[in-house]
Amino acid sequence: AELDIPFRRIRRWSYRISDARPEEIPVATPHLLLRSGDRLTFEPGSLQLPFRTKYGLLSLKVEDLLELKLEDTGNVGQGARLLNGSTLGGILEIDALSVKLKMGQEFEIPRDMLRGIRAAAEERQDDLLTRVTLTNGDKLFGRLVETQLKAGSRYGQADIGPKLVREMSFVKAHPGRVVLRMWDGSIVRGAIERDYLGFRIVPGPSLRVPILQVVRIIRRSALPPEELTRKVEQLIGRLGSESYEDRQSAAEELKAFGAGIVPVLRGHLDSGDPEVRRRLEEIIESLKGGADEIQMNMDNADAGGGCIFLP
Repeated sequence: AELDIPFRRIRRWSYRISDARPEEIPVATPHLLLRSGDRLTFEPGSLQLPFRTKYGLLSLKVEDLLELKLEDTGNVGQGARLLNGSTLGGILEIDALSVKLKMGQEFEIPRDMLRGIRAAAEERQDDLLTRVTLTNGDKLFGRLVETQLKAGSRYGQADIGPKLVREMSFVKAHPGRVVLRMWDGSIVRGAIERDYLGFRIVPGPSLRVPILQVVRIIRRSALPPEELTRKVEQLIGRLGSESYEDRQSAAEELKAFGAGIVPVLRGHLDSGDPEVRRRLEEIIESLKGGADEIQMNMDNADAGGGCIFLP
């Protein structure tokens, strides 16, 4: 039977939760987590979150955010995780958050009521982005803004194009000193003559990173010098030649350049010519051993002084 029972006549009701219910129900849309346990989905709109970090005050966009967690006090950020995998420690500098809920209502939620913000279901990492590891545990993924670096050593000053650098490791015992591992495996040691590095999280805000807080910078997309890159691209164009001999000759010349040109080759894997794509894949596969050797030399290099060049 169906009963019509007034609320005022009900003393208690209860229900049973299925054993198959997951502990955490994923929510694909941005939502607020409150200390009461409530979860409120909201419209991100143009909402930006002022987040105080070691790199200054950043304006975090909800569309770039994975999640932001707050400590029990409600005013200190345990950390922000961005969609691309970057992590930032800091403080959410708001007294209240004004949001419009999916249900249509507009609310102003005091910061002390917030436990966190979840903006997406999972990360969207890009392996080709530059990775920066910092002394406070933060990790940043994006691109260096700098177009030129000066590295001073006992042998003089070297102008280094960041695009040529595969890894920068800072020597903890000597603040400012750095080991630069270049696109071809060669190593340059010296001191970076600046206090900050410009860096942009992709997607995300731009910031100035203090040199003394950097542990390591890894660039998986390090490129050869421009003249060599142009030569490689000309040879890639010949991979689609009508002449079989010309295609073979271009492939052999590309292999002779070694594993350092692999990032350039990968940039042309979307070619509209199936023959070019096939040959590029074969060349990249054949150069993998050389790439592994460069990485092994980088991993085994000591942190002493001077300047050496690996074969």
